[in-house]
Amino acid sequence: MQLVYSLKKLTDLVQTEVTFFEEQKLKILEKYGEDKNGVLEVKKEHEQEADKEYHDLLNTETTVEFNKFYISLEEKIELSISDMTALEPFIGFK
Repeated sequence: MQLVYSLKKLTDLVQTEVTFFEEQKLKILEKYGEDKNGVLEVKKEHEQEADKEYHDLLNTETTVEFNKFYISLEEKIELSISDMTALEPFIGFK
């Protein structure tokens, strides 16, 4: 159960950053775009400004503070190789 709690806590931290990024991206689209059939598209005359702001957003560094958590090798848990690879920065084995 501790593993599930740790994963949920980490997911919440990362989701906060993802939400912030999506909000900023939407602000850029609203600032430089127009609605075309329910889709925001950047106006041709504003492409350079929008691209610069989006590029700046993409290059913004964020840090998510978390404590690496460890999984006992004796614990019965099913992880695929791809799961382990994706989780590698966040978990360790003991």
